Amino acid sequence: MIDFRAAQVRGHRRNIECYCRLLATELTDLERPYLHKRIAEEHAQLERLEKRQAGRDVLADLSVPSRYPAIIRYNT
Repeated sequence: MIDFRAAQVRGHRRNIECYCRLLATELTDLERPYLHKRIAEEHAQLERLEKRQAGRDVLADLSVPSRYPAIIRYNT
């Protein structure tokens, strides 16, 4: 199964690369600022995804390990 978040990250990186390649071509005065804006938006989305993933990794590290069983009550 494909990891949805990894696919999103790859998609944003691919878009950034595409926009950067387009910047190397001959563009009009309207196209160039548009591409710069799109690159900034893609970078922002990529950072949000990476921060969200880092936050989940931290929460996973803080969870109680499964090797500690639940408390068992004994009749005394």
